[in-house]
This record gives sequence, C-alpha cells and structure tokens, in this order.
Amino acid sequence: MIDPQTETGLEPLLTPWGVKLDNRIIIDASGAGEIIGLGPASPIITNYGNHPITRDFANGISIFPFARPIATVPIEGIEAVSLMITNDKMWAESDLNDQNLQFNPEKDLAGPFDLGVALTGKKGKLIVIGNASFASDGLFEQQLNGDIFLNSVQWLASGETATLSIRAKEPENRRINLNPLQANAIFWIAMVVMPLVGFTLAGLTWWQRR
Repeated sequence: MIDPQTETGLEPLLTPWGVKLDNRIIIDASGAGEIIGLGPASPIITNYGNHPITRDFANGISIFPFARPIATVPIEGIEAVSLMITNDKMWAESDLNDQNLQFNPEKDLAGPFDLGVALTGKKGKLIVIGNASFASDGLFEQQLNGDIFLNSVQWLASGETATLSIRAKEPENRRINLNPLQANAIFWIAMVVMPLVGFTLAGLTWWQRR
C-alpha cells in the first residue's frame, strides 16, 4: 500500500515484478465523491478485476483518498491481474496546487488505469495498491475497503484456491449502559420533574388569563 507523492525506496524491489509507480494523484471528475461528502481527490471505485480478492465485489463501492495509479509492464513468468480499476472520468493529476483542476493532456494521465494489482510469480505473490489510507481506522469499515484489505492478506498467506468473500458487517452496539443511580435519576426527571414543570407552567398561564 503506497501513497502518492512519497519517496518509497521500493522501486528496485518492484521493477523485477514489472510494477511502475506513478506519482500523480487520481482525480474523480464524476462528482460521485461529493455525494457522500468527499472531494475529487477521493476516487470511488466500482470496477474490479476477475481475481479471488475482488471476484465477488460486483459493482460494490470502495474509497481511496489521495491514491496513485499503478502501471505494469509484461515480465516473463509474472502474471499481473487488475484488482481495482478506475473509470474513464478519472485522471491522474500532476499539479494539485492548481485551484481549477482540469485534465491537462501534456502533464496528466488519462484513465482508466489500475489502482491495485495482484502479481503471481515463481518466487511468490505480491499485491500493490496505490493508497494506504483506505485501510485506516476511519475508512476500514466503509463499504468494501475492509474486505479488500482482509482478502488481500488472506490471499497472500494462502493458496490460489483460497475462498475469499465479502464479510457481513457486524451491527454496532449503540445501547447506553446506565448504572442504578443514573437510571433512577432519569426516572424521576421523566416521571415527576417534567410533568410537574408542565403543570406549573399551565397553572401560571391560566392564572394570568383570569
């Protein structure tokens, strides 16, 4: 998981796998992110590759704020499969300081392109995703983000025939646990104090209108 505009030092390790890191940031011009309160630099992915990690995702949603494209070149003995794929309304922006984000064909990269790839070779397996924050605390439970991370870990640790799936979301416990003193206080406020206040106000209103 590699965020853009960072010096990774991983290029010598990724080159034998045919992986090239693009340092530009993916921009989603479709406006989909704004619907859920995110900006254009938070691409929403709904297109997935035919791979055990993402095979059951259909058109589900995953979110990758400030992500970079991942490019691959053919290498003998290495099989590369796309995991997350952008749509043609996205591009990779080279200048985020520009207040008016527009695609510049001279400097920017037009989509679609891969945001994540899975690679298999004689020496093992590798997954490269152009974003790390998708698995952070704030985004892990969002849509398919957690499934992508957990399926990736499971695929790397197991065989090619491992059964991977979308995990059911556990319901969040929103109950408020009160001690006896708190419960008793709420009872008296609700059953005695509030009605008494209401009757008092009603009596004052009646007295003033006499």
